Amino acid sequence: MNIAVIEDNRAQNQALCALVLSMADVSVFPFLSGEKFLFSYHPGFFDLLLLDIQMPGDDGIQVAKELRRMGDD
Repeated sequence: MNIAVIEDNRAQNQALCALVLSMADVSVFPFLSGEKFLFSYHPGFFDLLLLDIQMPGDDGIQVAKELRRMGDD
């Protein structure tokens, strides 16, 4: 399972990644901004997105809207 963690606070990003990695067979991909995630995004690659909804720039809500606009559920 491929999981993206999109969180602008570096300490919280690292803590979430560590928590997710402690689970079953997963790969975690940290992003410190919505823009960086969208730049690296490949449709169908991620199984789960953990989105921060309060970030400067593209927050989690805007990222989700952009993914839907691109046709990804």
